[in-house]
This record gives sequence, C-alpha cells and structure tokens, in this order.
Amino acid sequence: PPHSNPTPAIPEVPPDPLEQQRSKVIEELLFTERDYHHQMQLCCSKVLPGLSRVPDFSIDVVFGNIAEVATLSGEFLAELQKVCKEEKTVGKVFVMFAVRLRDVYSLYCRNHDTAVATLEKYMENPSVSEKIRGSLDLIRRETQAWDLQSLIIKPVQRILKYPLLLDKLVESTTDLKHPDYKTVRSARQLVGQVAQDINEVKRRKDLVVRYTGPTQDRRGTVSMHSIQKKARRIKQALTQFTGLRSKVPPLSSIDPPLSLV
Repeated sequence: PPHSNPTPAIPEVPPDPLEQQRSKVIEELLFTERDYHHQMQLCCSKVLPGLSRVPDFSIDVVFGNIAEVATLSGEFLAELQKVCKEEKTVGKVFVMFAVRLRDVYSLYCRNHDTAVATLEKYMENPSVSEKIRGSLDLIRRETQAWDLQSLIIKPVQRILKYPLLLDKLVESTTDLKHPDYKTVRSARQLVGQVAQDINEVKRRKDLVVRYTGPTQDRRGTVSMHSIQKKARRIKQALTQFTGLRSKVPPLSSIDPPLSLV
C-alpha cells in the first residue's frame, strides 16, 4: 500500500503570560472577596446579636454601619461572579459600585478610631470583655480574627486593598483591544480617589479631635461616657461640614473625565 504522510501536528500556542497573570489576579480578587464577605456576614449574624444584649454596649459606636458594609460586599461579590462567568470585565464592576464604595466605606472608616478606643475601654470591664470573647468563640473556627479589633478593621483593610488589586489588573491588561482595557483604568482612578477621600476624612477627623482635646475624665482616665458622647459629636460634625457623601473633588486626571458625584 502507498505510504501516507502523517498529518502535521498543529503547534500549540503558548499561553499569554499577561493573560495568565490577569487570571490569577481575578482569582485572588474573587477568593478574597468571598472570604471577606463571609466574615462580615458572621459578624452581623452571630457577633452583633449577642453583644446587642450587653448592657451599655454601644453597637453603633463599635460597629458603625458594618451591616451596610456587609450588604454592599454581598452585592459587589455577586456582580463580580456574574461578570467573571462571561467576559471578565471586572473594571466595569468597580466603576458601577464606585460611588457606593465611597459612601459606605467613608462612613465606616471615619468612625473606626473611635470604635477602637471605645472597644479598648470595654475590654477593661471583666464582665463585658468576657461577653466579647464569648461572642467571638461563636465564629472562631470560621474566621482568622483573633479578637474583635482584628474583625472590625477588616473593612478598612479591604477598601484599601482594592487599588492594589486594580494596579495588578492594569499591569496585566495591556492590549488596547481588550474589553477591560479602558474600564479597568477608569476603575483604578475612581477607586484610588475613594481611598484618598477616606484618608481626607481621617485627616479632618484628626483635626477635630486635636482641637476638642483628649477624652478624659477628672481622674485623667478615658471615660466611657465621654468617648460615646464625643463619637456622636464628631460624627455629626463630619456629616454636617465635610459633605463627603454628596460632593467630591473632580477627577481631572481621567480622560475622559469621570466623577463620583
């Protein structure tokens, strides 16, 4: 029989290193967002109910708007997962949520220092500190938080992590024709400004604290009553004078200009 030539093998196209890097960043974003949202849910469903029954324990001062943070994280995660099943244009998800991320996390972060100071005062009370540890025991196996402070700082850490993840996406999305090329860059600018706005709120709050003086009672120790009173006063002052939830500086560095207003 005549000898037949074998069909030449089609050479394999080597994987694009940048696309591989981009996929890994998206995987990291999804994995960490799922874990973060899970811990926020645990906090709201298991920690808060128990502590809300502790006499004189101010949930609002210690946890701020953490329930709103948890809800936003769930919606943000759902949209990320939806997009990643299709074209993986994660940039547009950040652009879509930029205003809410700013509003919700700004409110949470500006209260955080007061929350920590208040929590430290609670921990000086043996009966209250025992109840705090007991509430954490309910979620100990499902969270990396070893104490309540390490749990309530997670939203602050998360909002400041987004710009770093978006930096990695910008670095790995260099093809001008990529559907996420423009949106991921717009997202980086917007989320970067969110972080700047939060830092600005903290700076203003620090000024308020500096000019209102230390929170101490006549014996020179921190007073629980005065901390809570000051927390309410600072929150009211910032809401009234900063106007962050309705006005932000223009994003002149973006072309075309985008605004969070």
